[in-house]
Amino acid sequence: MRKNFSKPVAIVSALFVTTSCSLFAQKTFDWFVATKNNTRINYVLLIGQNEHTDSIERTRWTRETFDTRDESTEINGNANLGVPKKGSIALPGEGEEIPGKTLDVYEIEHGEQKSLAGIAWDPITANNSMNTWLCKHDTDISIVISNNDCMAEGAMMASNWIKNLPVIGYDANASAIERIADPNNDSLQGTIDQNAASQTAAMGLLVRNILDDLNDKSKPHKIGTIEYNPVYTWKDETHKDGTNDRGFGGESSVTEEKGYYINGFNKPPIPPVPYSDEPKLDGLICPVDNPNNLYLGYSRIEGETDPSSAAHEILSRSFAIDKENVKDYINEDGSAKLPADLAWGRFVERNTKPMISSYRICMTVNSSSDVFLNTTLLPYMQTYAPQLNLNLDTPVMGNGSDEEKMLKEIASRGSKYDAYLINMATTGDGMSFITTIAPQAAAHEGKGKVPKDGWDNFKDRLDTPLIFYNKQPMTSEGNIDYGVMNNKYFKYTYYVGSSASQGGEAQGDLIKKCLNNLYVKAEKEKMR
Repeated sequence: MRKNFSKPVAIVSALFVTTSCSLFAQKTFDWFVATKNNTRINYVLLIGQNEHTDSIERTRWTRETFDTRDESTEINGNANLGVPKKGSIALPGEGEEIPGKTLDVYEIEHGEQKSLAGIAWDPITANNSMNTWLCKHDTDISIVISNNDCMAEGAMMASNWIKNLPVIGYDANASAIERIADPNNDSLQGTIDQNAASQTAAMGLLVRNILDDLNDKSKPHKIGTIEYNPVYTWKDETHKDGTNDRGFGGESSVTEEKGYYINGFNKPPIPPVPYSDEPKLDGLICPVDNPNNLYLGYSRIEGETDPSSAAHEILSRSFAIDKENVKDYINEDGSAKLPADLAWGRFVERNTKPMISSYRICMTVNSSSDVFLNTTLLPYMQTYAPQLNLNLDTPVMGNGSDEEKMLKEIASRGSKYDAYLINMATTGDGMSFITTIAPQAAAHEGKGKVPKDGWDNFKDRLDTPLIFYNKQPMTSEGNIDYGVMNNKYFKYTYYVGSSASQGGEAQGDLIKKCLNNLYVKAEKEKMR
């Protein structure tokens, strides 16, 4: 049975506002009316959280796509809270029949969708904003761009919504995918999947890498003469025979800084690749002191990442889901496929070294009402954890606005955890988690009292993996907080998430593609 589209915001739908301008019959989107007969695009922008890295990049790339971005906002794409400059966009059209056309572009409304209680990315606020904007601009709005699907769906529940008004979202929530696939619903044109499978696989594998002693900086691995520490990543790898092995692996690489990097792996070749001075092992882990037995085998997983040694980050690559490819994510009854159905690869398929040790994991989720975290990312983590022999405890749930509830519960749970997966409510609170968790981890490892400012000597620091995810620790200026990522309490502090810039660029490409499709469709209908 097809799911109810309003489900993600059903719990708050009763609070949505009916405005005075919604008392008339519903209007239907008309491309030529909304674009002033193919001369201009007026878009509105729903911003999730001004200081959030992902929100910053999604906003920045929306404005890059439309050429409306103020060049003075180089760091924070959300910092331009004034009136963005007039832009333009060139739509390619379709062959000789529909020639390309350049339209002027105006960002006529934007705003951070934060509730009075301080909850960002809020669908109720987005609904109220959309009601207000539609009352003000009516059919002059050409397209709605949202930093995430939840706000997009809140906006589409506006009481004065214009039928089929185009919307672009982000996150690939199940309800959003179902809307895109529904032939009777022509508003949501597309969304961006930030590859939650890759993110959760990276978190699980990173925990095992560290706790299984594959990531000890004091014991660098070698490929020939090059030392490295294997933090796994993956990418698509097309082989000489033409097959594509989308796995946790691909050709290995080593950073110039000899830092935190990588060797991934796909399926092991038979026989094993002989030892070579070249750092190219066709995607295999090279065990310490055993260069001829080249594979350990946590098996493989779909995805692609961009690692960075400077920020201790592993970033998944996002991709678009629109009306052309949505069928791959939909069941026959029209419902979205579950994460377990989309979990490409299985960690136990090629496991040549059994993961005997079971590790207990504490995971925080900043809000029980965050649709992406609770219906996409968390189910993937729950799918992969048993395959990696990780015991994932009931998540520590926050209130979405601050860290107090989560920090208190972490402290109350005691010193029983081998690793921590941390999702914050606010990107500037990374150190609060570090100082709260450090005494728990020290007790778990049998160490004494934690020094007030941590340990200056790296070897004295805690071995417990501390992995931030989804929200990257940031400074108030909008930069990565290297003080958190290089803290003196934990040896292994990482961030795992989607590549904010690449994902924002993917949304920008999707915006242009969908606008061109709408332009071509309208021109063809006019010719009939």
